[in-house]
Amino acid sequence: MRRILIVILIIIAVLGTAIGGAWWYLQRTLAGLPIEQLDYKISSIGYKHVRLAHINVVYLGTHSASEQPSVQEVDWRAHVNAQDLFITWQWQGFRPEVQIIEADVLDVALTDWPQAAESDAPGFDWQQLALPRSWHLPRDLPHRVDIDAFHLSLPCDGGCQYTGQLAFHSENKQRLLSADDPQYTQLTMQLSPHTQFDQLEQLTLRVAYTVENQLPRLLLEIQSPMSFNLTAEQQLNRDRSVHAQGSLFYEPTAQWLVPHLRPWLAEIDTLTQPVSEYIHHRVDAEYEVTARSATRSDTLGEWLGQVDADTSLQVAIERQLSLNLTARGRAQPQADNPTMQLDGEGDVEVSEFMLRRLGEKFSAGVHQQVDSSHLTSEQVMATPSLLLAYWQGPVALDVNFDLNLPWQSNQLEQAAAMNGVIDFNLASAHRPSLVDVGALSLGASGQVELNAGALETVDASVRGVADLTPLNASLAAWNADLGALAYQIDISDYQADPTSPIAMQLRVEGSGTTQVNIFSDMIVSQQPFSIASERSELRLRQANWQIDAVATEDIDVRVPFTFTLDANNSLAIDAETPAILQLGATAVTQPMEASVPNVLVELGQWRLHGNLNDLPSLQFSSQIDVSTPRVDSPLLRPVSWRWLADIAATPLAASPDFRSTGRITNGPGLILRHQLQSDGADVEVDWQLSDIFWLAGNPIAATLPNWPELLQLERGRTRAEGQLRYYGSQEAPTLNLRGQLDMVDVSGVYDTIAFTGLRSQLDINVIDEALMAELVQASVQRVEAGLTLGPGELKASYQGTLNDPLLGQVEIGQNQIAMLNGVLSLRPQRYVLSEPAHTFFIELNQLDIARLLAEYPATDIQGSGLLSGAIPVRWSPQGVFVEQGRINALPPGGQLQYRSERARQMAQSNMAMDIVMRALDDFHYSELQGDVTYAEDGTLLLALLIQGNNPALEHGRPVRLEVTLEEDLPALLASLQLVNQLNEIIQERVQQRLIQRLRN
Repeated sequence: MRRILIVILIIIAVLGTAIGGAWWYLQRTLAGLPIEQLDYKISSIGYKHVRLAHINVVYLGTHSASEQPSVQEVDWRAHVNAQDLFITWQWQGFRPEVQIIEADVLDVALTDWPQAAESDAPGFDWQQLALPRSWHLPRDLPHRVDIDAFHLSLPCDGGCQYTGQLAFHSENKQRLLSADDPQYTQLTMQLSPHTQFDQLEQLTLRVAYTVENQLPRLLLEIQSPMSFNLTAEQQLNRDRSVHAQGSLFYEPTAQWLVPHLRPWLAEIDTLTQPVSEYIHHRVDAEYEVTARSATRSDTLGEWLGQVDADTSLQVAIERQLSLNLTARGRAQPQADNPTMQLDGEGDVEVSEFMLRRLGEKFSAGVHQQVDSSHLTSEQVMATPSLLLAYWQGPVALDVNFDLNLPWQSNQLEQAAAMNGVIDFNLASAHRPSLVDVGALSLGASGQVELNAGALETVDASVRGVADLTPLNASLAAWNADLGALAYQIDISDYQADPTSPIAMQLRVEGSGTTQVNIFSDMIVSQQPFSIASERSELRLRQANWQIDAVATEDIDVRVPFTFTLDANNSLAIDAETPAILQLGATAVTQPMEASVPNVLVELGQWRLHGNLNDLPSLQFSSQIDVSTPRVDSPLLRPVSWRWLADIAATPLAASPDFRSTGRITNGPGLILRHQLQSDGADVEVDWQLSDIFWLAGNPIAATLPNWPELLQLERGRTRAEGQLRYYGSQEAPTLNLRGQLDMVDVSGVYDTIAFTGLRSQLDINVIDEALMAELVQASVQRVEAGLTLGPGELKASYQGTLNDPLLGQVEIGQNQIAMLNGVLSLRPQRYVLSEPAHTFFIELNQLDIARLLAEYPATDIQGSGLLSGAIPVRWSPQGVFVEQGRINALPPGGQLQYRSERARQMAQSNMAMDIVMRALDDFHYSELQGDVTYAEDGTLLLALLIQGNNPALEHGRPVRLEVTLEEDLPALLASLQLVNQLNEIIQERVQQRLIQRLRN
């Protein structure tokens, strides 16, 4: 019995000692913690356990290294409350080792956010971190932790309350007898922002750590039901290689996490704003990394300094984007600056939905005002993002990279120090269509060079093809076809430095029958923005081209130019080298055809300038030189032509303004100066024909094949000027033409008529369809037409229409000409040209008979006296004739002397003839009358009645003579011209006429 009592006392003593030791250890441990206001209640306690009904404590947060911080060192506090807390342990000698921690409720309330520490201590050198020799978790960690109800309160605005569960489990920990024994550890925590645990808006964190065969494997999983799941797994292999893989699942509904992350991460809105704006569908991502090191060093920096790694990444955003990336990393060990050489390739495919979202964002609402089926190139040029807003089909991007990354303390610093090159290629199977251009194919490729994490240089090429179907359809009527237009923009040595210029080169080439080539070397300045080109050229070639009734062939256009464009969109295009256009042209208009076999057009010192924000205000100016060796036309002789002018225009204005000042010349010497101005609807033209000096030649006859062959101008000068006014802007368009032709001291020959001293002013006016011409003043000094006439004056006017210019009315004014010391005049009268015949009344006034007989080729009759009369000359398509013409001698009459030797011989055998001859030997007449008739065949019939006497015959007995004279008037005039010895041209023409009449 005594022995039993001793044993019991010993047991009690041991238990008391253990309990006391445990109590002492607990008190000592609690005293060493940074806590205050400790309050607890023990429900039960044992050799290996303790149960607390509750425990309340305030944890003191500090950045101080001391175990017991002072009040001044504390910068945040956490109130911790546990209900029904149960703790068990195992004794390891005299040191307890916690095995299980269980609690029904655990409340943690953070009253203040931790503040960033301010310390001058050097940063943590992660490269010197030694790899552990054993990967097992320390024994101090409990075997199991279970919190049935976990409540977390954070000091955010309005308070943040979270509800959840927490569980920690480490298998085989209690049986670790050797380093080779496996260890399985898992931490699971669930949190919800609702007081009642919500099954959808909750976040589960699971960390599984396994050590097997002394090699660790870590699995991290963060999950929110139906919206978010992140899995990351890492495995260390026996050959010191590391294999890591993971996956991500994300739904836009996971945005509920953002407000709860905001207190922890101030930049969360900046980071998630692009996600919420552009990602609207499920995201799936996977990655895999295998890393090997050539060293067995236990230092992390040395291990990474010789590591090789293979990486792959796949990201898929449903209906938006897919990404595949493969990379190989090789460490470059260097004593002072170890680096990682990273090379690989990847591809990205951006969906139509994503592109449209980008386009809608950057178009700033403009896309809502545009019909996608009628998108034009002008709209795209004004808002380029519209092309994305209405994109169809995905865009693929392929990249190859070779990068060098210096080891830094974090990934951001590492990216900031990155060097290397990235090659890329962008392509799309979709061909966006513009109603005025057609389908476009787009692509780009190039190389990006990085230096210290910053963009250093870019070499890129943007290329594509425009099929120009709508434009080619509109050009088909002109027999033109640009075909598909291939374009390429090359960017050379682009530097991120805003002060460095960018070299660009543009090439455009057409594949149709109309060959188009555009080349331009450009320099783009970034600050301030500007584009300048010192060498650009447009080349266009076309075998044949049809524009309405005008057909052209062998068109060759070459336009070298330079241009500048500044930040204000001010554009200036000009060239020192002339733009050249060569072609041949044929115009077919019934019933005529005209062709120009070779036309050369040069635009010298041309300039186009203005602001692209106001395209209608763009102004064009140039010196134009158009020349051709000849024009083949029935209306023109094949002579050379040239147009030289200064031109200016606003070609893109709603009412284009055009101005031209210059001259048109040709080989024979015509010079036509002009001043033209037009606003698109109204046209005003002034023109002046330079003086033509006929002594130097006849440039008009050398130009116009329809110049009257019988008209030859030999002396004097002629000039002309005029105006054209067309007002198409009026409600009823009007056309006004005015011309004035002046002839000064002109001498020449028409047919067999010679004239000198011709002066005239002819005014021509056209008002709409009305045609008016007026011979304001005309005079001639001398006319030789068998008889000598002059000086004379002529006035006349004409009124008609442009539709029937030869069917108007002619009004003859006071017209007269001196003839035979008298006057021949044309009675004023109005003539309607549409009538079949016209009668002209010619009046003779005081013609000198002596002068008339002197002009007559016969020499055996003389006389004196004055004649007057009226001769009606009738003209019809059948010819000219005279009926009932009358002449008479003016009082007191005159004298006739006819002394012909032949007539005397006839009178010797004829008594009556003898009386007549004696009477006419010196006949004094008091009355002379005559009827004049002229037939269409040229026969002039003159029936004369003469009354008078011969004082020497029978004491002046009265004598009445009736004489009828018949004469071929054209032949008579011709003989008079031959006798009067006019110029050689008239003599030759007269002789030819006489020979022709004799043959007929």
